[in-house]
Amino acid sequence: MDPSDVAVLQDLYKSLNQPSQLVGWNSMSGANPCKESWKGISCSGSSVVSIQLNGLELHGSLPRNLGDLLNLKQLDLSHNHIEGEIPSSLPPNATHMNLSHNSLSGTLGDVLTGFPSLKNMDMSYNELCGDLPSSFKSLTNLNELYLHHNTFEGALNVLAYLPLQVL
Repeated sequence: MDPSDVAVLQDLYKSLNQPSQLVGWNSMSGANPCKESWKGISCSGSSVVSIQLNGLELHGSLPRNLGDLLNLKQLDLSHNHIEGEIPSSLPPNATHMNLSHNSLSGTLGDVLTGFPSLKNMDMSYNELCGDLPSSFKSLTNLNELYLHHNTFEGALNVLAYLPLQVL
């Protein structure tokens, strides 16, 4: 088991206030989410490749080290009560990211720089604001983007050359 994956999951568990819904996550010493049954976690070999924790009534925030999940492909934390800013580091090899229907706030900044594989991103129904960052230009494989029900402003030209099928 990749020790950095375990460290990120432990930090996620703590930042979500150690919820009882996350069955198996509290076995922290010698923990191995790929060999044990951790709710919402899927692995390939010894790496975490999917976190599916949508609709679990989770409260808290996102840890700053989510970007250390180098093999994560799918992140779905939608339909919870997660608040605060989106961390500046997200899983760089994710193909699908759903953070919708939470209470995430603040600007996106350059959090989206360096996601060559991202195809689907949903950040709708949050409290995000400000201009769309120029880092959107780097999302060259993005097919679906959902940003509605936020308070973004400014020009949309950063999205002009993306291969979007859904906006």
